[in-house]
Amino acid sequence: MAVFRGDVYFLQNRNLTSSKPHYCIVVSPGGNSAKRIVIACASSQIETRKVLAEKYHCPPNTLVYLDHIQYPEFDRPTVIDCNFAFVTDSASLNTEIKRQRAKKKTPFPQSILDAIIRGIHASPRSTEEMKRLLGPAPKFIPPSRATKPTISVSPHPSSQSSPPENTK
Repeated sequence: MAVFRGDVYFLQNRNLTSSKPHYCIVVSPGGNSAKRIVIACASSQIETRKVLAEKYHCPPNTLVYLDHIQYPEFDRPTVIDCNFAFVTDSASLNTEIKRQRAKKKTPFPQSILDAIIRGIHASPRSTEEMKRLLGPAPKFIPPSRATKPTISVSPHPSSQSSPPENTK
C-alpha cells in the first residue's frame, strides 16, 4: 500500500518519547516508489513544544498551530513541531497499516502541508536527507485581507501578554 504526501495516520510510533498514539503526517511525496518518507507529528503539548523550540534556538515558523477549524479531526489546539520531524522507511508505516495499528484519518490540506514543509526546511534540527526528500520549500503566499488565514505560526495566540495598542 502506498502512502502519499498529506496522508495522516493515528498511531503509536517508536520515534516518539510518548507511548500514546499521535497524529502522524506524511510530509514527503511518498508514492509507490518512495522507500523513505518524512513524518511530522501533532502534539497537544503546546507549551512544552514552545519551550523546546526556544531551547534549540528554532525559528518561530517551525511550530505550526492548528485547531479543529483548520483540521476537524483535532479536538483541541494542536501544534506540529517541525523541529522533531523524522525520516522512516515507508515499509515500516505500511506494516503498521496492514496490522491495523495505524488508523487513516482525513488528509491534511495543501496549505497546512506547505507550512509544515517550510518549517522543516527552516529548522536547524532537520537533516539534509529530510530536506532532499521534501524537495524545495514552497513560497509563503500571505492570505489576502478578505480571507482568514488557514494556519497560525508562532507565537501562539494564547502567549500574547498584552492587548494590541490602539492605532488611532
